[in-house]
Amino acid sequence: MFPILSRIRPWAAAASLLLILPTGLAMANSGAEDASWFDLPDVDEISSGELRFLAEPPEKAVHHHRNRLIVNRASLTDGWATLEQCHRHLDPVPLAEVVYRADRVSDLAITEAEGIGHAAVDGASVQLRDVGPDARLCVRARSRVVHRLDDGGYAIRNGPFMRRFLDGYFPMRVSLRVEFPVDELQVTGTSPAAQPGVRVDHQPGAVDIDAWFEGRLLTEVRIRPR
Repeated sequence: MFPILSRIRPWAAAASLLLILPTGLAMANSGAEDASWFDLPDVDEISSGELRFLAEPPEKAVHHHRNRLIVNRASLTDGWATLEQCHRHLDPVPLAEVVYRADRVSDLAITEAEGIGHAAVDGASVQLRDVGPDARLCVRARSRVVHRLDDGGYAIRNGPFMRRFLDGYFPMRVSLRVEFPVDELQVTGTSPAAQPGVRVDHQPGAVDIDAWFEGRLLTEVRIRPR
């Protein structure tokens, strides 16, 4: 019998959610014991993968991926920012892993784990066992996400964020907050821009992006010295 496996892959060190569950469906159909508490979203919620923002949030709670990136003067030289990341409403599965690119993450540590039987850092990944309903996982790390642009500015890039099943994608929510020295840096643009399904808030020394979507989402916050 094969376990149900959920993999969360933050390729840019912040985040994408990828569900790999063909064996999970087989278990559910065969009446396997582990599948009795596994709850996939409705099949009619699956999209084809093209990015689509959701003007109205789904009625059911969906995976919420929250990121806080702290950029300082050194980040402009070495590309590294401080990352605080939390996952809420994880899909309940017996086994899961959060996988990071080894060349873009360091000092990875778990800061909070609720509703999870076991959570442990293994190299550039977090291994999870017995993920229950309403589980919550938070980590802290150093993340290499700051890139120099030809015009003298910088781009903070994250993603792709996605919650995938086979060839389709389920709805999810991503919240990103980027903080920076207000007297040294300023925001010149964001992607995605504000629109139905996407909220962008500018504050002194910070910018927040909150998006409800289906498909694959890439985010970019562009900054430059004052």
